[in-house]
Amino acid sequence: MEKEGYFRIISVAIGSGVATKIEEYFTKIGISPVISLIISIGIAVVVYELLIYSFIEIPHRFYFLRRLIDPISRFEGRWIQTIDKRGERFYSYVDIYYNPQRKNYVISGIALDSKGKIHSTWGSTKLNIDLEASKILYFYTAEMCDGTGETIDGYGEMNFHRDSKGRYTRGIGFFVDSGTQLVQCYYSLDRLTEEDINNLIGSTNVSSNEDLKRLIRKYHEKYGDNRTIS
Repeated sequence: MEKEGYFRIISVAIGSGVATKIEEYFTKIGISPVISLIISIGIAVVVYELLIYSFIEIPHRFYFLRRLIDPISRFEGRWIQTIDKRGERFYSYVDIYYNPQRKNYVISGIALDSKGKIHSTWGSTKLNIDLEASKILYFYTAEMCDGTGETIDGYGEMNFHRDSKGRYTRGIGFFVDSGTQLVQCYYSLDRLTEEDINNLIGSTNVSSNEDLKRLIRKYHEKYGDNRTIS
């Protein structure tokens, strides 16, 4: 977050400058130097926090503003993981998004087979985002949807590729489930735009499990034999 880091430095400089001027004024009008220093420091902290809240925290709550200050937001959006496992094709409907309450990025996913049956839901517990390498390392917890309620912890890696316009549109990766047996799976990653979703199911709304199942079935019909794991 280079831009954010620069703005924090600027905010410190502004807060310090305001504090210095206020201390000089208080000293000039005869207020005790100790009291002047305490008040000046307090005001500097308030100015800093107001600047950070106004120009970092509030913009992070809105995607179009977040794009201006945080390059990590370029990973945000909906993605499809395509996985070949034991000769069968599986998918994960993945969402990368910013959580304003926790002030961090999150990955969540729903794993399905090619017929649209949901096998598990999963979500990241920790992310390490490497902008220079266009890579996300993540730890996750998955909950099986087979009636057992079993949870599985694991870790994975996403490597993103840019298109000719510099946008992240595809990638490759892997994950390792640490269940009763270690299972490593490789996958391809494709961005899913609203236009893609509308072309597949005639709507951009994927708000229910039935919407998602239909989306995956249509996606498999269109791309199942055309997108390979590499």
